[in-house]
Amino acid sequence: MREERKSLPALTDLFRDPHPVIGAFLAGLDSSYGYWYPVDERGEADEERTMEMFADRQRELGDDELTGLMPLIRYQPVRGVEAHMLFTAFDETVHPLFDMKDEQDFRHRRRAMGPTHPSLRSFGSSAIYGGLESKFDHRSVIQGPLFVGRRCTVRASAKIIGPSLLGDGALLNTSSVFTRSVMGDGSQVDDLAVIKDSLLGRSVYVMTGAKLLHRAGLNGETITVSDERVSGYGEQALARRKMGCVVGDGCVIGANAVLGAGTILLPGCRVPHGLVVPSGIYDQTAIDRLARGI
Repeated sequence: MREERKSLPALTDLFRDPHPVIGAFLAGLDSSYGYWYPVDERGEADEERTMEMFADRQRELGDDELTGLMPLIRYQPVRGVEAHMLFTAFDETVHPLFDMKDEQDFRHRRRAMGPTHPSLRSFGSSAIYGGLESKFDHRSVIQGPLFVGRRCTVRASAKIIGPSLLGDGALLNTSSVFTRSVMGDGSQVDDLAVIKDSLLGRSVYVMTGAKLLHRAGLNGETITVSDERVSGYGEQALARRKMGCVVGDGCVIGANAVLGAGTILLPGCRVPHGLVVPSGIYDQTAIDRLARGI
């Protein structure tokens, strides 16, 4: 008797304990592998509806730096100066020394700072949220909408195109490209790597020059996950015209490796340098078989 085909692994099995903001966005998916951002009739990101979605999440999660999760990004001054005191909890014994007579005055002055970051000359949108204690090289290119967690790093010539989300401690290294994607806490994308239309879990490391392909074809075909390496999943079509990869927590993608559109990596996979991975669902055993040419 033919074995019943298994369902695609749930995102909750691949991404455990996501950043609260990332979790709030992923919870809104119609299906495990549907578009996480609104799309138009061509399957492209619908800019107006996406901006509305980010604004809705900001209202839902709160936009105050002290109590909320999605404040607009703001200038982050040097520690100890008057402006830096606007990013700490109000202390009635300390803040009056900086000419802030009460908490109301303190909050009013912080709001007046505005959603800007003077070290960035390449902002493409004001719809950029979070980013407290994060570092952005002024030669990077950033276009919202975008959420950035705490203590993230975006280095020289890195390019981020929204809608995208970065969890706490994420790193985009020199000349990397990160487009319409999600990256979990502590993950790193190294120099010259290209990530598009993808979901990356926590503590994922994408090494130099790796590429996550994101389009099945040029004629509007939908993505098909053709599973030839892990028994039981079979071939499954997804209602998407573009999809990069879904990479579970703790995966490592080697330098110059190429992952086909629609590839799904189960947590903990290590993809060798330079390996070309066709679309499919992979655990470490399947990756090892592919690397050996079996």
